[in-house]
Amino acid sequence: MIHLSRKIAIHLAVLAAALSGGLGSGASSGAELQPTAEQLGGIEAEGRRIARYFGALARAQDEFETQAPAGASFDRQVIVERRDGWHALFVTDADPRLLNDQPDLVAEAVFNPNTMDIRTFRYVENPRSVPKIAADHLLAVESALIAGAAADGASPPFAAAIFFEAGQAFRVYLTAMPADGMIRFGGDFLIEVERNPIRVSSIEPLHAATWPVALPAGAAGEPTAHSHLEHDLPTATDVALVMIWPTLAPHLVLTPRHIYRIEADGTIAYLGRNEPPDAGAGGVE
Repeated sequence: MIHLSRKIAIHLAVLAAALSGGLGSGASSGAELQPTAEQLGGIEAEGRRIARYFGALARAQDEFETQAPAGASFDRQVIVERRDGWHALFVTDADPRLLNDQPDLVAEAVFNPNTMDIRTFRYVENPRSVPKIAADHLLAVESALIAGAAADGASPPFAAAIFFEAGQAFRVYLTAMPADGMIRFGGDFLIEVERNPIRVSSIEPLHAATWPVALPAGAAGEPTAHSHLEHDLPTATDVALVMIWPTLAPHLVLTPRHIYRIEADGTIAYLGRNEPPDAGAGGVE
């Protein structure tokens, strides 16, 4: 199980009522600090986008294993968002002895991002270089992985989700992959990568520490939890991890000033101020 600090253990004991919506918004003196619905809605939306990305990668890999010829393989995957849907590309890395250093496309799955259905899958019998936009995505991910691994507080290996809006930088989310049966909250980053030329322009740590959380075997009533040592809002990666591993829900996020609950569908509920109960008034010791 998660190794809880005494502070988190206290709050888990007193938040049983909160799981049924029993905890209010906290003391009126801190009302001005309460996060807005717009803030939480934006985090939910970005977290769901990240979760859809990782879900699409997994679905595409399953499709590759069933549809590609026996013995077919690939080195990397990336998703490129296009007008007609998400394109999950399977590539093999170029032979360094060749002048053409572009990765080769070996298969492609096209998704409807709203339904997550795979519309088409095709295996490329004669691999060819990937389109430039796809090569840029791959290079941006590679650049972000290198930068993230070298950053303070990093917790590699990472899973990477990349998004690109026309005229803007790539946004690459790096999340720590599970280790020793534990889901790791923290050690993650949002990295912006410029396109022309490809270079890392900013690295934003999303947590100040890494919290390993044991994955419950099934949907039980007890919450899981992790704490933020800094930042007073859940992160989009917090939402994504709970959606990817739904038995973590309900999942509590304790920040320096607030407490939140994340449900398996990515919904964030604000539970109130993070104030230790008054032991003298019957609180938990």
